Amino acid sequence: MQWDKEKIILSFLAGNLSLYLYYKIKSTNKNVDDKNKKYLQLFEKWLILAERGDSIRQFFEARNIKEIAVYGYGNIGKHLVAQLSGSDINIKYVLDKRKDCIITDNIPCYPLLGKIQSVDAIVITPICEYMEIKNTLKRVTSAELISIEDIIYELL
Repeated sequence: MQWDKEKIILSFLAGNLSLYLYYKIKSTNKNVDDKNKKYLQLFEKWLILAERGDSIRQFFEARNIKEIAVYGYGNIGKHLVAQLSGSDINIKYVLDKRKDCIITDNIPCYPLLGKIQSVDAIVITPICEYMEIKNTLKRVTSAELISIEDIIYELL
């Protein structure tokens, strides 16, 4: 009789664990899908700007921002650096949490450690983590903190 109770309890626990893991994985996949959708929408809007002949450079020029840093050197950060190369906007450095961040055009890449060099603005490219990054950067800089998403949507 005791053995049957243990089997029932184990079966119950295994079933609940399976359900928990199923919903956890399903939720994680939805979050990844939502994140990918946000990035796809951002790139689509950025492409619309390019097709109109507009550039992100215009955002900085309108605000008299001459020297920036870029936070995040993933796909969006790389495109931002490429688009601003050769413009009057000086990218002083890139901040990235990855240690293998290699950038061309003589732009240094640093991890976020303590106080950072002064710039007019820091453009935050990881749009889904914007608020968390902004709050971290507020502690180490007085530069204007701007989301790449806000720049693109404002230029539309």
